[in-house]
Amino acid sequence: MTKEKTSWYNIAREESVKLLKSDTDFGLKEKEVNFRQKKYGKNLIAEKKKTPEIFLFLRQFKNPLIYLIFFASILSLFLNKIFDAIFILLVVLITGATAYFQERKVSRTMEELKKIVKIKATVVREGRKMEINSEELVRGDIVLLKAGDKVPADGRLIEAQGLEVNEMTLTGEWLPSKKRNEQLSNDTVLADRENMVYMGTMVENGTGRAVITAIGKETEMGKISLSLEEEKEGKTSLEERLAGFSKHYGLFVFLLLVLIFVSGVLRKIPGSDLLILVIATGVSAIPEGLLPAVTIILIIGMKRILRKKGLVRKLSTLETLGSVQIILSDKTATLTEGKMMMAKILTGEEFLRKPPKNYNFALEIAALVSEAFIENPEEVIEKWKIRGEPTDKALLLSAIESGINVERLRKEAVKIEDLPFTSTRKYHAVLYKDKKKEKILYTVGAPERILEFSGRLRVGKDEEGLDKSKTSLIYRKLEDLSGKGFRVLGLGYKKIQKPEEGKNMEELMENLVFVGILVLKDSLRKEAKKTMEVCQKMGIKPVIVSGDHLLTTKAIAEELGLPVKKENIIEAGELEKLSDKELSEKIEKINVFARIDPQHKLRIVNSWQEKGWVVAMTGDGINDAPALRRADVGLALGSGTDLAKEASDLVLLDDNFSTIISAIEEGRGIFDKIRNATVYLVSNDFTELGFVLVSVLFGFPLPLLPTQILWINVVEDTLPAIALTLEKKEKEVLFEKPRPLEEDVLNPSTRIWMFSIGFITIAVELLFFLFYLKFGFSLERARTFLLTVTAIETFFLAFTHRSLRRRTLRKDIFSNWYLNAAVIFSLFLLVLGIYNPIFQKFLHTTPLNFFDWIFVILCVAIEAVILEKIKNQLFIKRKGL
Repeated sequence: MTKEKTSWYNIAREESVKLLKSDTDFGLKEKEVNFRQKKYGKNLIAEKKKTPEIFLFLRQFKNPLIYLIFFASILSLFLNKIFDAIFILLVVLITGATAYFQERKVSRTMEELKKIVKIKATVVREGRKMEINSEELVRGDIVLLKAGDKVPADGRLIEAQGLEVNEMTLTGEWLPSKKRNEQLSNDTVLADRENMVYMGTMVENGTGRAVITAIGKETEMGKISLSLEEEKEGKTSLEERLAGFSKHYGLFVFLLLVLIFVSGVLRKIPGSDLLILVIATGVSAIPEGLLPAVTIILIIGMKRILRKKGLVRKLSTLETLGSVQIILSDKTATLTEGKMMMAKILTGEEFLRKPPKNYNFALEIAALVSEAFIENPEEVIEKWKIRGEPTDKALLLSAIESGINVERLRKEAVKIEDLPFTSTRKYHAVLYKDKKKEKILYTVGAPERILEFSGRLRVGKDEEGLDKSKTSLIYRKLEDLSGKGFRVLGLGYKKIQKPEEGKNMEELMENLVFVGILVLKDSLRKEAKKTMEVCQKMGIKPVIVSGDHLLTTKAIAEELGLPVKKENIIEAGELEKLSDKELSEKIEKINVFARIDPQHKLRIVNSWQEKGWVVAMTGDGINDAPALRRADVGLALGSGTDLAKEASDLVLLDDNFSTIISAIEEGRGIFDKIRNATVYLVSNDFTELGFVLVSVLFGFPLPLLPTQILWINVVEDTLPAIALTLEKKEKEVLFEKPRPLEEDVLNPSTRIWMFSIGFITIAVELLFFLFYLKFGFSLERARTFLLTVTAIETFFLAFTHRSLRRRTLRKDIFSNWYLNAAVIFSLFLLVLGIYNPIFQKFLHTTPLNFFDWIFVILCVAIEAVILEKIKNQLFIKRKGL
């Protein structure tokens, strides 16, 4: 083979294939493929080197809060407070280690998600088509391209029929490049190399065949060090709002710390002690674990949705999912099984009430037009792998099952040109040259479109004029079949006469001979009706948006239990006649859109959004991309085109409507968990700040020392907070209305709740603290008591914030095993801090006796009763936030 520097665009296509030791029709032998893979490697662009674990760990300490804690430990060391200094450094280590393990978990999860969807490539090897992962491509492979594909590697075009490729990712040009296969001059710049296709670009129109000239890092993408992975996603809008809240809360805390410092100076607290106190209190008051906790919740949410066959492509999708109010869904594959089966064939004889002679000619047309193929025809039939779209596979299988030798049929007829199916064209036409060297055009598509181009009807082996009466008979049959939920396709052909040979494919589509109708059945999914009912109970409006016949779509909608009166259904023709204002007035009553084109989908999405609805939309074709991008949540079918997946927010790996509902359910649960974790972390951190502020302002002895504050914040808070991120979603989310998209995590109810927690906790616990001092207990014992109460109250709040919809004390209070383990371990550390002599030196604690524990339980019980009543009034009685 030639060196990589060859200017393939400057070489004739035949010469390119020859230089790469390949064959246009045969491709490469498997033995040669294996040899080239071993020699040149796989078709992968090397990822950036992973950050070594030690550097990932050290990176956690690049944090202003860590700097402050470290400064406090150095200050303690200079003041000869050795134990304090060592303990504060221990806190630094624990904080960094926790952040390290959180980031490690997030990065590993993201790596797993990236491996789920692989780019496929259709190649010709040893004379037959096959579908492979694009990373298995080698130089010299013959690749087949069609609209919607992502180009898997760089290649020199051998054939190009109406091929248009969007190369914006490579050249920055948003208009698609119109491809051709002619040789170009040596000075042609990259953006003008119209006989080349490049890795990572998207096929928008037409078909093509290319020989692979470069793979992996040798491709143009590889040379400029671009990765085929998605660019790193920034913060979601929810994370940005929380970051904004943290800044405002941080400013509020800073002002309180200034007040504490000034009051401390006036109270003549030693400057060094005061500084350490302010630093420790400030660090404890800032919920530094909030954003990492939110990220973990989002990542875990992605994994849970993935288990239910949904691949989330953007983190921001997760927060939008919970607000979806309407789902615009196609019926094929999402609501039906997507397994087309031939139910019957109707030919010309049957329209004229004559007995049919045979269906072979109709099935031969179906097989020749079908783009499906058998990947391993040498195997026994039971082991065949048939690749292609559901409809194409149904056409091919029907021909095979009727005894037609499809492989021989396709070899005997030489394909000359192909006019692919589009949602606007609504038919697929192929021009062949048969054994007699005659050119024949075959077409399959929407029956009304084929009839529109037809002038004759095939009856047996004869052709008759197709007059109005015959056309009327065919249309009546079409309506009858469509009304029963069948999908119908028309068949036609035409022998090309010499005067017509200069015409293009669309010009040849006139005076066809109508052959008959293929009747396909795609059964409704078993779970579809139940899923539709759940969807409506969730307050979500399901709407079917289909390109199929009105009666077919209506039959499916009726089977699903959707209203299908005249006011609930609209067809494309009627839709086009409506102004935007008229559509807006009618749209809320419409449950079924039929015969819809992609441009209509965009208009439907816009109309709903203008009314303030949050819209989710399914799509699988290349022309669905604009509507998928415009929808609040774009849902691509896993069986759809690469272009549709690129434009989507969520890929339905199983094409199932129930996966959408599961993803929305998870989205609602994710928002709940973020809200609960936020309230828990902020309210806990604020309590310790309140203790210090009140004691300094009123001249009380400090209720907690800096090391004790840090101990509560880092050791006692951290594990329960992480455990809350692993909480399961609540069943109640299924039956609540979608929340407004702009709703804040901290709404009025949650703000009142946080203030209540802070006020009640500070008031009750300080009263007990002063009670201890009043009755002559030592300050050290009073502080140990307060440390214990604060920690245990934190554990209670962790269980409280498992759900704000339900009471804390309930049957499943201990169903979160992660939280149970976190609390038990934290309780062990608390006991260690109170009774272990070494920890006593660090924390300045003293052992508590039986009566102290009675007071601890009493104090926590009083707080629990008061807070539970407030929670009941704020959330449970209102049934929602």
